[in-house]
Amino acid sequence: MHPPYRLALLTLGFVSALAVNAQTATSSQSAEVKRALELVNTGRPSLAIPTLEAAARIEPSNTHVLYTLGLAQAKTGSLPAAIGTFQQTVKLAEQSGQSAPLAHNALGWTYFLDGQPSLAKRSLIKGLDSAGHDKEAATKILNNLGMVHMALGEYDQSAASFQRANALSSSDFSRRNLEIALKLKDSTRSQGR
Repeated sequence: MHPPYRLALLTLGFVSALAVNAQTATSSQSAEVKRALELVNTGRPSLAIPTLEAAARIEPSNTHVLYTLGLAQAKTGSLPAAIGTFQQTVKLAEQSGQSAPLAHNALGWTYFLDGQPSLAKRSLIKGLDSAGHDKEAATKILNNLGMVHMALGEYDQSAASFQRANALSSSDFSRRNLEIALKLKDSTRSQGR
């Protein structure tokens, strides 16, 4: 069991940065998988897991099914399982020549929630590199990277990530986090740290 703040971060991170878009579902997916996607998006991920696991056994190279399964696992607090699923998603996407910025983002955030910030940073940076011109993915990744830097006390890097996110897509989330990072950065400088 994870401490309550980890579950709060889990909810914040996945609600703000990792919601699955129903329009990205492939036409080959069954009605059951689409229903599982609805369950994940409406806060009932534990009900979606059996369907998604069965779909992953039938279509083991379907990155969308795996990604959605990873989100469901992470949202239920099964962080080691989610990490494994996201790793598999990234590997399959890369093997097929696809970029996987949101899978890297999900993997990075899950590493962070699991207490592995160095792996979180590495995955988020890979995701940012693979985002290309996808502003929405880059914004999500930069916001999560800013949170990881902030938690590690790396306030300069945190502020820079939030500034980049805000420049790509101005949002209250990015602005608030940028303000916090800048205040922490100024506070540590004034204290001589």
